[in-house]
Amino acid sequence: MHILDDPCVSPRVVALLTRARRSPKMPADRIRVLARAQTLEGNEAAVPPGAVEAMIRFEERYGGLWYPLLGPNGMEHGLNGEAIIYLNTDGWTFPGILDGDQTWPVDVLLDERTVMTLAGRPRVVNSSILQRLEAHAQLSQVRDRPHVTFGIATEPGREPTVAATGLPRLDAEATGPADR
Repeated sequence: MHILDDPCVSPRVVALLTRARRSPKMPADRIRVLARAQTLEGNEAAVPPGAVEAMIRFEERYGGLWYPLLGPNGMEHGLNGEAIIYLNTDGWTFPGILDGDQTWPVDVLLDERTVMTLAGRPRVVNSSILQRLEAHAQLSQVRDRPHVTFGIATEPGREPTVAATGLPRLDAEATGPADR
């Protein structure tokens, strides 16, 4: 079921997607025909098991989705006529999202985590596409409120801990690996 037709998404995602548009998605049979894989070196490879199904699931759920967030460029979701899967350091990914605010491509891992190349290396930024939508919906709701940004340094791979009181609790649905 396409995300715009899903009655089970949270009220804040529904509010975000009231401004969304949908363009035609890529048909599953076309994805099956065009599916191919490339290694880190750019060499053709065998399409890994589950990759075609992951692209089809993504396209059926999010294909053609566009919504504005902060600027005039929107978040675009879809394979856009391509069905290529790439091997990167986090596993097999396919191009599926264009972050309009950053004007930056966001790749999708087979398990729906998202990856963005930052400072020359791929990094997992969202634990799922739905978590990404929750984060955008939350940002959309609070973007006009006065705010303060806090930062904390931690060792790589460790969750930050904050002993201060008065901070809002972590919103697990809207918080991904890059937000922690």
